[in-house]
Amino acid sequence: NTRSWQLEIARSWNVYLPHLSNIRAGLVWAVEELQSDLAYRYLGSIRGLWNDFGLHGQEFPLVERVLALPPPQDRATLLRALLVSANTMSGTGQFEALEVRLHEILALCRELNDVESMAWARLGLAELAHDSGQGERAWEIEQRIIRELQERIGVGLPTRKQQTLR
Repeated sequence: NTRSWQLEIARSWNVYLPHLSNIRAGLVWAVEELQSDLAYRYLGSIRGLWNDFGLHGQEFPLVERVLALPPPQDRATLLRALLVSANTMSGTGQFEALEVRLHEILALCRELNDVESMAWARLGLAELAHDSGQGERAWEIEQRIIRELQERIGVGLPTRKQQTLR
């Protein structure tokens, strides 16, 4: 429910805000020391925190520095980092680059069979289509997402991510 979500965000502000500069410094250190795997893991982990604090736009240069490092061996770690990158591109109005990134994410989602992240990427494509005046294309994308999630979730209990996507 919305109230519990708001309380959770408020708690994260109280818990993480005093440490935000240190958390960011850790990621900067990993990039500067060319600790590629660590930087990618760090970036993927920081996504929720950046969401709560609305930092995606301002952190775009740091995200690009991470993605300039060699990609990690673990494809799921790469996916999480690319999802952060998509958020930063959206927050900085780089819509053409965002569309390319979302297709890159979709390909990786197919490889990993990550249906939920695939739905998030498709929602991004639907939003781009809608914003560029392609409402019918956006509707088709959204209907496909709904069908695939219904097939995936079935009658079982959805995960938190699946609840949000619904």
